[in-house]
Amino acid sequence: MLTSPTMLRNNSFTLIEIVIVLAIILLATGIAVATYRGDSPARVLENTSLEFETFCAGVRYQAMENGEERIVSLDPRNHRLVMLKPTEKGTETEEAPEIRTKMSLPEKMTLDIEDDSGEEFTELFRFFPDGGASGTRELIFRYHSLQRKYVISPLTGKLYVEETEE
Repeated sequence: MLTSPTMLRNNSFTLIEIVIVLAIILLATGIAVATYRGDSPARVLENTSLEFETFCAGVRYQAMENGEERIVSLDPRNHRLVMLKPTEKGTETEEAPEIRTKMSLPEKMTLDIEDDSGEEFTELFRFFPDGGASGTRELIFRYHSLQRKYVISPLTGKLYVEETEE
C-alpha cells in the first residue's frame, strides 16, 4: 500500500498540540502537588500573623470609632482570639461577655503567654479610644520550629513584630 507524505501529516500530532497537552499535564500536576502537600509552616505562620495584625487593627479602629475601650482576649477553650467590650466596674454579672469579633487560630498554633488566672478569657491587651494600648505584654505565636513575637506600643497601639527560630 502506497502512502503519500500528505497522508502521514494528517495522522500525526503537530508540535503545538503536543505542547498544549504537556502544559495541561504540568498544570494538573502542580495543582495536585500543592493540594497534597498543604501549606508550609512558614506560610501558615505568615497567614496567621497577617490575620492577627488585621484583627488588631480592626479592634483598635472599633475602640477609636466608638469612643470605648476594646479588649483583645484569648479564648483557650475554642482556640481563638476575641474582641470584648469591658464590663463596667462594680457590676458582677454571670452572663458571658459580649464577643464582637473573633479570629480562629490554626490547629497546631500555640500562643505563649503567662496565664495563671484560670479564667475563661485571658486578656492580652486593651485598645483605648485615643488609639493607644495597655501594657507591654509580649505575644509569641509558635508553629513547628518557627515563632513570631509581637510587642504592642502603649503610646500608639502599633504592633511590632520580630521573627525568630527556636
